[in-house]
Amino acid sequence: SQSVSSYVSGVKIREARLTAGMSRTQLAHAIVTSERNIARWETDRNTPRAEHLAAIAKATGRDMEFFFYSEGQEAVAPPGDGFQGSSRAPQTARARGGARRTRKTGELAA
Repeated sequence: SQSVSSYVSGVKIREARLTAGMSRTQLAHAIVTSERNIARWETDRNTPRAEHLAAIAKATGRDMEFFFYSEGQEAVAPPGDGFQGSSRAPQTARARGGARRTRKTGELAA
């Protein structure tokens, strides 16, 4: 069985923020979290805890139910997010099987 958190829509978090006229930084300050968390939630890389979701709802003037996928609804990347409609983030060179440089020496590592 899936947890309730798997039904939270990052697209809807972003929509609520933008409709409220807020930047990621402004929303992060309003709900006492990091801008990085906001970005991760909006791109469905992570899911906000219930207290953060409630704070987002309050800060953006939305009901909690707004943030959940409806039955049969799929995650759709919003226009202009840089992913050309893809629901996954661009891969790093390492994830694509490419080489990466080590931190200490800068040499290529396997």
